[in-house]
Amino acid sequence: MANDLVNQRQIVEKVANETGLEKKMVETTLKSLGSVVVAEVAAGNSVALLGLGRLSYRERPARTVRNPHTGEPIQKDSDRTPRMSFTKSLKAAVNG
Repeated sequence: MANDLVNQRQIVEKVANETGLEKKMVETTLKSLGSVVVAEVAAGNSVALLGLGRLSYRERPARTVRNPHTGEPIQKDSDRTPRMSFTKSLKAAVNG
């Protein structure tokens, strides 16, 4: 089982090899994709990425949490946290 991190440079290289596009164009496209996805999810929209899944966020209500060092209860404001649900095809590929 491989647990190696594939970094951006490696992704750019693989996509460039697969598509025949220049690496600089692939890198610019991936950066733009990331910016668009972040902006859309932050604006409250869900983003579906073909073959990967759907990115969205989840509202978390205000709640009481504990300081791990002192055990003191602290009131935490409501917030939003990003989430991603994966496609069946990606899950199947991971599970072999």
